[in-house]
Amino acid sequence: RELPTVKHVGASVYPLCTGISCQVSVKALVPFPPPVNPDELFPKKNGSGSRPSGQSAMTKAPFPLAIVTPGFLVGSESYDFIARRLCSFGYIVLRYDKSESLNETLDDVVSASLLEDLITWASYGNGTLSNIANSEEVLLIGHSRGGKISALESLFDERVKCLALVDPVDNTQYAPLGPGFPSAVMGMESDDKEKKKSGPPATLVIGGLKGGECAPVGSNYANFFKAAQVAKKKHKGKSEEPWGYTLDCGHFDFLDEKSFIQSSVCDVGNLDDKVTKEITAAAIAFHADQTFRNNSFKNSND
Repeated sequence: RELPTVKHVGASVYPLCTGISCQVSVKALVPFPPPVNPDELFPKKNGSGSRPSGQSAMTKAPFPLAIVTPGFLVGSESYDFIARRLCSFGYIVLRYDKSESLNETLDDVVSASLLEDLITWASYGNGTLSNIANSEEVLLIGHSRGGKISALESLFDERVKCLALVDPVDNTQYAPLGPGFPSAVMGMESDDKEKKKSGPPATLVIGGLKGGECAPVGSNYANFFKAAQVAKKKHKGKSEEPWGYTLDCGHFDFLDEKSFIQSSVCDVGNLDDKVTKEITAAAIAFHADQTFRNNSFKNSND
């Protein structure tokens, strides 16, 4: 079910942002308890007692926390399909909109700081969510520039165990490398000692083959995937192997609905938009379950 939209002010980000620019509009989806299964009322018995249910991890709190960061000036409602599908698998899913416009944008450092503040708020500062959220199992999902911001936040936040990048875009001619606009790809590949000790998160990278100028070669999914591989090799401890795939789709074909401008400016792929979203949503849910629940499912089938 969807909770009422909340206006949250990222006070911890001050003075990087001030006033209304620190405010985000948050929409939360929480798993709704399913109807009682009659078989659960009368569990079968075996030598070891009641038969465990493989679905228990999906229906009982605390739930992993997933946060969707949209692309540049893309409304969070554009990712409702992916968010609702993931929530149906037993995840708390937050979508949010920053207070920015074409003339007053927030840089990537501030944006990543707002994302960090949002994780903390959902984990400890919001009664409804903090009572059912697992603050140590966080999945960040980002599309376009949102993928870059999610990747930047994952470098230093120990709570982020899982990362799903949907046609991510790093620095381009429109947002060149500079103060406030670091390269997420360079950050992933770096040997920065300040990076989290647990190593890189389990990473999924999804690319659109028709990204064109909206996701230019040299700054797109291929660079992020290579960086994820480099990060995995450099980390001495145990970490998951990154994986991903490409689809014959455009940069904005992942959205629920494209605007006329989005369709005009960016290339469109040959794959039906509905299929693109179905595959993407399924892959993200699978990736999250492999990261957070793989052992639970294995134990339930023993």
